[in-house]
Amino acid sequence: MRAFGVLLPMAILTAPLQCNAQALIRLSPHISIEAIKSLDISQIWNSTKINVSEGRNATVEFRMFDGENRPRRDGLYGCGWLLIGTGDVGSQPVGVRIWSDRKCNLLVSPTKDARSDADERFTLSVGSSEVFEIQVNAGSSVSIAGHAVGVIK
Repeated sequence: MRAFGVLLPMAILTAPLQCNAQALIRLSPHISIEAIKSLDISQIWNSTKINVSEGRNATVEFRMFDGENRPRRDGLYGCGWLLIGTGDVGSQPVGVRIWSDRKCNLLVSPTKDARSDADERFTLSVGSSEVFEIQVNAGSSVSIAGHAVGVIK
């Protein structure tokens, strides 16, 4: 399986990301997420290097926003964004923006899970004490901490 890699910016600019809505979903008192349909060029430019976490059938790419130029919304700061997909050519990932009222540091890692070979799970850490589960089920539906955020197409 290959990650989105170098083609990431082109894919973002030419194909919409798959998501349910652009409303904030509160995961904890300090962290919210937002399913996103697209990123603009300034958001790509003002983010850090691409980090990739690969599972068996799904891949999560994530970037943090540069601390000096983070977007703001409703008293929260943009922490970064995730693309969750299969890495297959022609597929469209689910996009998620992470918001926080604190300093944040994103880390995503695959999780071993004996419950199902069809489901894929990742651990999303936002700072030292905020940890959430990303799940991609056999039907390509994506959820974070039990909240549906989209379907990989």
